[in-house]
Amino acid sequence: MQQAYRWKSNDLCNNVFQPYFGPYKEWRNRGFKAIRTELEAGRAVVAISMDLTSYYHRVDPAFMADGRFLTEAGIALSDWELQFTQGFAVALSEWSKRVATEMHALGCSKREVTIGGLPIGLSLSRVVANALLAGLDRDIEHGLTPVYYGRYVDDLFLVLRDPGDLQSAEDLLPYFAARTRCFPAASGVKNGEIYLTLPGGFQGKTKLLLQQALLHKSAIGQGIPNPK
Repeated sequence: MQQAYRWKSNDLCNNVFQPYFGPYKEWRNRGFKAIRTELEAGRAVVAISMDLTSYYHRVDPAFMADGRFLTEAGIALSDWELQFTQGFAVALSEWSKRVATEMHALGCSKREVTIGGLPIGLSLSRVVANALLAGLDRDIEHGLTPVYYGRYVDDLFLVLRDPGDLQSAEDLLPYFAARTRCFPAASGVKNGEIYLTLPGGFQGKTKLLLQQALLHKSAIGQGIPNPK
């Protein structure tokens, strides 16, 4: 009986802790497929990839029990579910606070390090990290109406039909800011750092720093990256 229980536990663990390589490759390849489909239909596209700097370390976990987040995400919890979620929010927030304190003791700037983020390796952290950006997903999908949009935690991949005025990565911010709520106008960028703001007012101390944006224009007749 003990052997059977051990096998069942290991089987469940394999389903929870799956290697990210396969799903990541599949996510990326769906973007390439969208590019190919558009080009074959005679439509030029712009492919954009972006990611967030040190995402897990910059997430304030208190949001998960914030009523504004639940409303924005369309999540309705029972009283027990809300208490359960609040308990996790308190525990993760306390962990984050203690990590920040330790980092300050090691000499990190209190202005730069205001929270400790989410514990990497905890299965719940993956759920929380993904849930936080649901508003960003909707904002991009509704505001930019991409041919393809996919997000793998903190990596974003978009395919847009070429509007004709996107020639470089520098053109992206004004284009995005004019059509979304999350991306700042050029006047809101300080020292070249682009911070995203989530709708709903529940972001707390979370800092969403855009690390980089890469733009690739694919015209009709041109090739696209060949996924391995």
